[in-house]
Amino acid sequence: MDRGIFSTIMRAQSGNIQKPSDRIVPSYMQHAFCRVMSRIPTTKDSAFTNFFDVTVRVARAHFVLCCLDNLIKGAAGAACRISPDEQLA
Repeated sequence: MDRGIFSTIMRAQSGNIQKPSDRIVPSYMQHAFCRVMSRIPTTKDSAFTNFFDVTVRVARAHFVLCCLDNLIKGAAGAACRISPDEQLA
């Protein structure tokens, strides 16, 4: 791994959530720089981009696997994410 952050978030299964992707995926899909992937993302997928790649898996627990290039997530990346309606202070 040359650059970026890969994170694995685990949550124990509970009876009230059958498919975690039913909640997680729609909330991520509304963001322009978030890519919901069907496969497990790698840091190479997001290297040198402003994208946050995420997928959800279930195997005895709920797993959210995600990666991003943390070197792009600074001031230059923030400038790319600002909508035309917003202004810098």
